[in-house]
Amino acid sequence: MTPLRWEEMWTKWKVPSIALGLLLLLAILSQQFIVNYFETQIENGMKLRASEIADGLINGMNMLMVTGKIKDPENRKLLVRKMGDTNGIIELRIIRAKQVQDQFGPGLPSEQATDESDRKAIETKIPVFLTNESEEGKHQFRAVIPFIASTNFRGTNCLSCHHVKEGSVNGAASIVLDMENDEARLAQFKRWVWAGDFTFAMMLSMIVIWRRAEQKRVHLLSELESANEELKNFAYVVSHDLKAPLRAISSLADWLSTDYADKFDEEGKEHMRLLINRVRRMDGLIDGILLYSRVGRVKEAIVAVDLNQLLREVIEMLAPPASISVTIENPLPTIMTEPTRIQQVFQNLLSNAIKYMDKPEGKIRIACVAEGNHWKFSVTDNGPGIKQQHFDKIFQLFQTLAPRDRVESSGVGLALVKKIVEMYGGHIWVESSVGHGSTFFFTLPRTSATPIPTKGKKA
Repeated sequence: MTPLRWEEMWTKWKVPSIALGLLLLLAILSQQFIVNYFETQIENGMKLRASEIADGLINGMNMLMVTGKIKDPENRKLLVRKMGDTNGIIELRIIRAKQVQDQFGPGLPSEQATDESDRKAIETKIPVFLTNESEEGKHQFRAVIPFIASTNFRGTNCLSCHHVKEGSVNGAASIVLDMENDEARLAQFKRWVWAGDFTFAMMLSMIVIWRRAEQKRVHLLSELESANEELKNFAYVVSHDLKAPLRAISSLADWLSTDYADKFDEEGKEHMRLLINRVRRMDGLIDGILLYSRVGRVKEAIVAVDLNQLLREVIEMLAPPASISVTIENPLPTIMTEPTRIQQVFQNLLSNAIKYMDKPEGKIRIACVAEGNHWKFSVTDNGPGIKQQHFDKIFQLFQTLAPRDRVESSGVGLALVKKIVEMYGGHIWVESSVGHGSTFFFTLPRTSATPIPTKGKKA
């Protein structure tokens, strides 16, 4: 791709691309904000739950103290075990601070500060919160919440029970909570957010693409209107400015051939004959181009057309020689269409069958059957046939198989037929065997239907 082409593409896509990039950045930032908010809510919920568990634990210890049962380690173990049986608690310990150990002893091994988090919470008097993974890879929330001595210490005046200073630390609660469910919810939420971001990005992309496609469609429609206008002008020029000198040349050639016939030798007469034929061929070619250009551009009223009546008129107009018989094998339907267009289809197919007939007794058969939502028509002849490699070529504009000096043809007829049939949503094709004839098939929508008996009749 050339640098100029890249520059053109960037000019077209610059503004939409920048807008799309900014919207995607906004979506990503919003997604991160939402995820962070959700994570913060989970963490705050864990902190609140750990604080409630710590309150419950120290209240239980105070009850043991009031009843005098706190000195028995089994009572303390039983309290911790019962509270630790709550769903979601992986580990629960009560930790003795140094001032309590100095007065009442070190207590149980589990009541000792075992790691840095325990010591940090007691020394700083600030709760410690940690999120980590166990050896099994499970997400856990760890909280170490210190117990601060106070005259109003959770319902019990600790200062009156033992000699500690107000504001000092008596111990702490070490709590480990299971975060698997919360992590699963967070992972699911992240998936939803990412899916939403992806959907949003896709929608933005589709909107930008749709807008570009819409702009391109408008541009193409504008170009198409210009092309149609040029085609109309071309048709006018062809029908007036080109045919006028052709008519003059044809008239002059006819006049020379008639008035100076005795002055031409055989070679001169042949030259005049070729001149007149070339002029007529050019005139026919111009007519064919005009007909081809009008298909789809010049509209007629859609009316019900009785194809039986139309075929009789076409056959009568073509006036096939006595050696060629044209048979309508079964009554044809009445369809909703433009009369001139469907007449052109049958006229060109029958005209070709008559023109190229090479048998002493030519036979042309016209038939129709109903297939699904379409009528399937066929025009069969016993003429020379067509080689398979030419099946597509014959439907192209200006393509003929026989030399024009032998069989006069503009090469427009079958191309015109194909354009008309496809304009109505149909399809046309040929089946042929060289030396045995050809069958042209084409389909049209069944916009109107009549019964199709099997009894044939001669046109």
